Amino acid sequence: WLFHALVYRQLLRGDRNSLLFRDAGFLPWAVRLCRRGLRVFFESHAYQGDLRSVRRWLPQLDGVFCTSKPQAERYRTRFSGLDVEVALSGTRFPAPNERAGFTRRLGYLGSIQPDYPLDVVMEGLARSHVRDARLLVVGARDEGQRERVEGTAASLGIAERIEVHGWMLPAEVAEQRARVDVGVIPLSEAFADHGHTPLKLVECLSASLPTIATRAEVVTAYVTHGRE
Repeated sequence: WLFHALVYRQLLRGDRNSLLFRDAGFLPWAVRLCRRGLRVFFESHAYQGDLRSVRRWLPQLDGVFCTSKPQAERYRTRFSGLDVEVALSGTRFPAPNERAGFTRRLGYLGSIQPDYPLDVVMEGLARSHVRDARLLVVGARDEGQRERVEGTAASLGIAERIEVHGWMLPAEVAEQRARVDVGVIPLSEAFADHGHTPLKLVECLSASLPTIATRAEVVTAYVTHGRE
């Protein structure tokens, strides 16, 4: 509360006529700014229209920007009088290095968390008849998380086909991405249902990397199955 109050006071002192913010906790303060004449918009990275505070304060703003079309449709259904726009996420990073040949290496590059069920990818790799296919994982938070991924791989009999790395700088991630033939982006049902935009997908597309992803609206908003 104190932090939001300080931000509110700071914004009042500045010479501003509009505000774009993404912290739902700031909504009550944003409404106060709106009443003082600022044009105020909420940037939503996930659907939050079921939260009581969002239902109360969001309709009093000038509008909301969503990062996916499915997410925007949910807001339009819930808040019929609200101006809802879509601004798809983008990204910048160094161009990928040149690769020589096809290595049959899949790549999962990003944080390891329940929203991205990496186990599904490893189970698919274990069942695949392509026995020389491999999986590169970049994004283990710590040694414990790395060991859990490697343990799952061992239990599936594919330990020698999995390579796991921790967090890296963006330039280092780009170098690892250059080693990958196909990106993989598994999404949980809850993640897809809330209209999150998987930044991993945007990064793969920006690098012209073919990608296998869960069939969900947040994915098909960017790509068409079978087409680049």
